[in-house]
Amino acid sequence: KDSMINSLNNFSFYKNKKITGFGDSITAQNQWQPHVASYFGCTMINKGVGGTTVFNNGNREIIEGETRDSWMCSDDRINLIPKDTDVILVFAGHNDWAYNNLQMGVLGDGNLIDSTFKSAYSLMLKKLVTKFPNARIITMTPVGGRTETEKGNSDKQYYIRGLCMTDFANAV
Repeated sequence: KDSMINSLNNFSFYKNKKITGFGDSITAQNQWQPHVASYFGCTMINKGVGGTTVFNNGNREIIEGETRDSWMCSDDRINLIPKDTDVILVFAGHNDWAYNNLQMGVLGDGNLIDSTFKSAYSLMLKKLVTKFPNARIITMTPVGGRTETEKGNSDKQYYIRGLCMTDFANAV
């Protein structure tokens, strides 16, 4: 009961705050942000780019009028987040799953690299915490939807390299 009351009290924190959505097409499509803005009474900034990954996939795209590294752990992407943002909602990992050459990776060796999912995600978070020390950073797990048929809502997930979307959600 106490934790529920405390969480309700935290809703007032978000009123009149600048919240930045940072992610892939799930963010870029701007479908969920208006609901967040309405519910909390905040301003939403959309920094989603469709088709992008957390890990370094080597792709460069025109983003906000310039050719930039498109992966989310890159400085190019992180530097697009407004410096005065109060909250960063990170919603990513959906596209990483589809890269046949991507490994999930491990954490704990002290070496953050951008070529495996877990390490690139950690590298991205480290950069966000460093660049935005006063912002709340909230991670959201990748959504399902990658089922065996890709068209239906099914509990049976589609696997690539022995990994499914739940593996990426658990990694986050």
